[in-house]
Amino acid sequence: DKAVLITEDNQSLLEKHFPYTLEVFASRHPITVMVADGSAVAACFCSRKTPYVAEAGVYTVDEYRKRGFAKEVVQRWAYAVQQVGLQALYSTDWDNIASQRIAASLGAVSYGVDFSFS
Repeated sequence: DKAVLITEDNQSLLEKHFPYTLEVFASRHPITVMVADGSAVAACFCSRKTPYVAEAGVYTVDEYRKRGFAKEVVQRWAYAVQQVGLQALYSTDWDNIASQRIAASLGAVSYGVDFSFS
């Protein structure tokens, strides 16, 4: 399986499981997905974006987890982000072990811990 870049031509893949992402497409792209049964079942999108960096947001529909889909969509998303001249960032909570495993499998480098302005 290969991750697919969402464009205006294939946005309908988001309708079943990711309607909100479809609604905010302009601010979330690039968006990459894994397709199963005719719709996107895992997606990676820009959860935050500046003129210099984009932070990954990733989600896999429950019944499609543990198939490597998250790793595939994040990897393809990072490539797409870099192609438009942005630095790809991936963050996770301390207690999100599954997300930390994805980061490790991608060879992500830790760059910060619990930064706050308060």
